[in-house]
Amino acid sequence: MCSKCNSNRAKFSMMFGTWPPKVFKQLSPEVQRKIWRDLQDCKTRQDMENVLIRNIVESKVNDEGKKFAGKFLPISMYKAMGLTKNQVDGHACKHDIYFSKR
Repeated sequence: MCSKCNSNRAKFSMMFGTWPPKVFKQLSPEVQRKIWRDLQDCKTRQDMENVLIRNIVESKVNDEGKKFAGKFLPISMYKAMGLTKNQVDGHACKHDIYFSKR
């Protein structure tokens, strides 16, 4: 561990009482590395806390999104199941709706 990262680890230990906390241990190695890289630009403890929170939240949101990912069907398939376009659109996230060029 480089001296900058070691210094940040010591600051986190002072901020949280122990380091790493359970939530950090549960993050993927990629997210943990991203946090350490993002910390390089931090000037204050508040900046460090913001980096940590932002990365944890983004990771958790991405993990939750993957739970609901699946095969998307054309509106005609939902109509065949007895649903209207409005019912489908009303329950879909905007980023999940796309239009086919067919």
